[in-house]
Amino acid sequence: MSKGRVAIAAAVILVAFAVVLGFSSTSVSAKTLVRTKTVIVGKSPSQPVAGQSFTIRFQLWRGRVPIHIAQAGCQAQIGTGPRLPVANRGNDGTEAFCTWNVPANASGKTFDGVVAADGDNGVRYFHGFDLPIS
Repeated sequence: MSKGRVAIAAAVILVAFAVVLGFSSTSVSAKTLVRTKTVIVGKSPSQPVAGQSFTIRFQLWRGRVPIHIAQAGCQAQIGTGPRLPVANRGNDGTEAFCTWNVPANASGKTFDGVVAADGDNGVRYFHGFDLPIS
């Protein structure tokens, strides 16, 4: 085998190892994936109470930084029952909220639901919850 072919074979093997092991000229911090997620930042009261309204406030975070919410939505139900209507909702662009009126006969059941926030990229991010009703 000639020296030229040995050099080419060595280069091919080196490139293959680089691809398999993930080497690149990109810095380590740039290769780290930053996760985008919906985060609940407040509940009022701290858990649902039968016969009272219940509000959840949430944000969309990339890493540990709140980012713009293009659109927000939410759904909830008592246990396996039908969806509860949302009494009030809002979105100021960085924080959104949803409020429901918890039925008076719901004590001892669970308040199950999901909040969703759409990023500017059109991707929808969800956060589910399952809370006891007192």
